Amino acid sequence: MKFALPGLLVEYLINGVCALLWLMPLFPQGIGFDPLYLAPAVYVLGMQVDFVAMFLLTPFKTYIRSKAREKRGLGEQHRRHDNSRRKIKIELYAPDLAHEAEMRSSRDRIARGTIINAAMIAILPNSLPLQGALLMLSVSFPMWILFEYMSYTYLLDAEAALDARAAQANASGPAHDKAPV
Repeated sequence: MKFALPGLLVEYLINGVCALLWLMPLFPQGIGFDPLYLAPAVYVLGMQVDFVAMFLLTPFKTYIRSKAREKRGLGEQHRRHDNSRRKIKIELYAPDLAHEAEMRSSRDRIARGTIINAAMIAILPNSLPLQGALLMLSVSFPMWILFEYMSYTYLLDAEAALDARAAQANASGPAHDKAPV
């Protein structure tokens, strides 16, 4: 049996631990709570970092995705509200592709959180040297843009492949496991 940690658990823990880089200097005497609570506290902190990142970066994400659709000649029918339907279709008819898409999405959320953590490190005194924080920020934003673009185009391509397979199957006769077009 293969053991895998759920994506959001790992993502939130990573983003939470990175947030400690800018939070801990704010508490030079320590945070004063039982270490037993550290993992849940870091998890919640990572969740908050991800929420702020999602909120602030949504306009950029919308733009990135519109450019990806435009480059593929796709119309408005492929907009964001169809993303859940797209993911469900891929999970239902191509679990391996869905797993790959989820791994990419996990990477995107970590990169998205890195932007917020780098910004906080740059803003707050006494965390890391400003030059290092600015370098981290200048790398993390373009990195997230690229990852977001690649992940979204992967979903679009996976859906297109499923649709092509379904069209081919429909042309050759009835089948029970066709992906809907």
